[in-house]
Amino acid sequence: MWKQIIRRIEEWKLEKLFYIHNTEMYLRCKVNGNEFLTIGMDDPEKLKSIVSPSFAWLLESTELTEADYDQIVTRFRGYTDHYTQIMCDFNPIDEYHWIKTRYFPDEIEQKVLKERFVRVTEEVALKDNVKVPIHILLVHSDHWDNKFLSDKDHARYEHFKKTNPAHYKVYGLGHWGSTEGLVYPSGYVIIPREKYPKEYDEIIYGLDFGYVHPTSLTRYYLKRVEEEHGSILESYAEELIFEKGLEIAQLIEMMKSFNIHPADPIYADYQAAEKISQLQNYQENDQYLFNVILADKSIKDGIEYLRTVRRYSCPENINHNRQIKSYRYNIDTKRSALARKPVYDDEKPIKFDDDAMDNERYALFTHSKLIEVKLAFIEREK
Repeated sequence: MWKQIIRRIEEWKLEKLFYIHNTEMYLRCKVNGNEFLTIGMDDPEKLKSIVSPSFAWLLESTELTEADYDQIVTRFRGYTDHYTQIMCDFNPIDEYHWIKTRYFPDEIEQKVLKERFVRVTEEVALKDNVKVPIHILLVHSDHWDNKFLSDKDHARYEHFKKTNPAHYKVYGLGHWGSTEGLVYPSGYVIIPREKYPKEYDEIIYGLDFGYVHPTSLTRYYLKRVEEEHGSILESYAEELIFEKGLEIAQLIEMMKSFNIHPADPIYADYQAAEKISQLQNYQENDQYLFNVILADKSIKDGIEYLRTVRRYSCPENINHNRQIKSYRYNIDTKRSALARKPVYDDEKPIKFDDDAMDNERYALFTHSKLIEVKLAFIEREK
């Protein structure tokens, strides 16, 4: 979001009108004093420093809990000369989500789908028979409304109508979706970043290269926990890079900033052989910086293994948290025709918006296999 805003300011040559602080992602207009703040909901206490806001834009608001949302609404208090509003945008991924329950009951949902713009007004009674209206505008859009998509982009969305109707329903038509066909129906255990353990057994990385699609790099903290019925592996994700258009030189500079230990394995897509070679051979002060290992890209086995891992994420991992809720299997059209209902191919997830899912599978599954080989070697030595 921040990069898009700064890019627009630069394109329109308006830099002289703004004080820009990139580190804190803060903007102030020099003409009228308006401020633009970016705040994550990893710590709701951050909201307490905001005085008399007039507008809040909540991106991917399905990532918020209802308690998070209520905290934001609570900040909109006090007197201001400005019109105040809160805007939420989201893909309607889960028909049981609190946003659906709170704002889209069935009768309203049908009206929204038909009319596209629906205004709902609720009057709240105060003392002395004073009534205050609260206005809610519900807006529905589909992929055809996105003016930034090319004809090829629209064609991809329309193709999902045949290959995966459930995916098309959410991302093509903007209708509320179900968990049917999800690769990981239970998703992540979401906890605040500060609740991650202080000590780990290992740190590994997953890297999925991209250019048109995002390059995705994630750090995974691994911890083996003993429980009543045996041990279980816990993985705590920290999203580091998720960005389109990265050249290998830019990627290297970004990776250097994350203090990656030279011995920690980075499991990467082996199909990007040239990029892997450049990372493996990159040196500073006669020391190799990156321990890049070719990943095992087995999809079905990798997914089955990840289901045995207790996987944690935090609110800052926006792309992991978003993708796991939409990562679905393809429809098996032949079996579906015979069964007269959708039948999913458990060997073929949809290759769409899956960059973080791929890097996670590369890291956890490949690392598990290398550990098995190492343990078997030790056993033979004994």
